[in-house]
Amino acid sequence: MNYLLADTAVNGEYMIHMLKQQFTACRSLFEGTADEGLDAVAPYLFHMPPDAQNSGQLPEEIRAQLFSYVIIDSLLTLEDLARHLGKFIYKVENGRTYYFRFWDPAVLKVMNERNDPLMMEIFGSKETTGCMAVHNNIEIRVKADKLLEKSSGL
Repeated sequence: MNYLLADTAVNGEYMIHMLKQQFTACRSLFEGTADEGLDAVAPYLFHMPPDAQNSGQLPEEIRAQLFSYVIIDSLLTLEDLARHLGKFIYKVENGRTYYFRFWDPAVLKVMNERNDPLMMEIFGSKETTGCMAVHNNIEIRVKADKLLEKSSGL
């Protein structure tokens, strides 16, 4: 199944509101965390509509309005994928907790270029089978087969 991951902080509350009306199922990745009430900056995971499931592409009218987004291919349900991704929201360094903005395509681009092993943990595990990110009309593709080659036992 294909999912759209869009950041409210980057795309704006109005765009997320429009996506919520067009997509039948969505979930904030902040749901169930201490930041649950921060809707204005929350990353949202949307189950893509059936016509987009076959192509793996967003409808043009939606794609043209989004500044950046990530498309995730996963066998998990929306709830299970949101729970999986939720494990990576926070990063603790030197006793301080920070957001790890893996949902930001600009961050994914750097991680992909560095062959960051965390990419495998987030997007190339049994839970997910790859992703494609778009930032300012620049695509970043993380193919499932490429990721699966980096891991044994999948």
